Amino acid sequence: MAQRESPVTEMGQISGAAARGVGRMSDDSRIDIVLAAYNGAAFIEAQIESLLAQTHRDWRLLIRDDGSTDATPAIIGALQQRYPEKISVIEDDRGNLGFVGNFSCLLEHATADYVAFCDQDDVWKPEKLAASLAEMHALEARHGAGTPLLVFTDTAVVDRSLKLLSDSAWHYQYMDPKSCGRLNRALIQNVVTGCTVLINAALKARAIPIPASAYAHDWWIALVASAFGAVSYVDKAMVYYRQHDEHAIGVRLFRLTSIPRLARDFLAQFAANRAQKLRRFAQGAAFLERFADLLTGEQRRLVGVFAAVPRANLPMRAYYFYRYGFLTKSFTRNALLILLSRQAP
Repeated sequence: MAQRESPVTEMGQISGAAARGVGRMSDDSRIDIVLAAYNGAAFIEAQIESLLAQTHRDWRLLIRDDGSTDATPAIIGALQQRYPEKISVIEDDRGNLGFVGNFSCLLEHATADYVAFCDQDDVWKPEKLAASLAEMHALEARHGAGTPLLVFTDTAVVDRSLKLLSDSAWHYQYMDPKSCGRLNRALIQNVVTGCTVLINAALKARAIPIPASAYAHDWWIALVASAFGAVSYVDKAMVYYRQHDEHAIGVRLFRLTSIPRLARDFLAQFAANRAQKLRRFAQGAAFLERFADLLTGEQRRLVGVFAAVPRANLPMRAYYFYRYGFLTKSFTRNALLILLSRQAP
């Protein structure tokens, strides 16, 4: 089981051996880790300790606090003083940017050949960076370092106390990592979990700045990689993905037994559900506007149809979904997306 491989103790802290970074270095490739912080005092120190436990040692952590009102800035400051050679704090007068804007800002400061995304409330396995970097090098061997490239991994889903809920978020959510890299599938559903992502400099340069209309930073970057580069994954959980009430975007279970709950949500929160579903089409429209001149003719048609879905009636929406393959692995999710993806009059 995944927990037996973890350096996490029952108290949710990193063991002494792991914190000293025991294990050989994978190679000398430099990685900038970007961490968008906001009111993360409960978990951020454990996360950073798990970064310090990485077997790949050539990394720098860039942190930007987005206006926290708890002890997060103090915790970050104390850790930066303890590890000044590893931790850099980005300070500016841009105020609260939200998590998408915060990650976009951090990417502007990243200068390494590779960038890893990091959430404030998870815990990484010690070999996380090394495994992702090995897969990145394999992608580079096939496609070239100048091609926009992205690598992601599975996660083990845990509660706030790191109790295991599922050893695979992909299985937990009926997500298919094999769909990564296909633009039609990337438009409708993101299977790339941001806290597992490693990208190269070519993808960073193509993706930034991330627009405010992006559904999420990881989804936007996955779209860019799907259209202009290559995506691959490590078929193993490399992150303990913590679920708690303060989670900005968490894991939700979609199964047939979820239908009663989904029906209640549909009736009680119709407007909110519709607005959430429509955000992915707004993201598609922003993607088309940004990259229209760089997309192939076939890609422009595909993204154009996707962006137009909310203006179509129900039969046409269903036709577009199945004709162009805007489909997820879940029948229930597909049905809800087709039903709720109508723009309000």
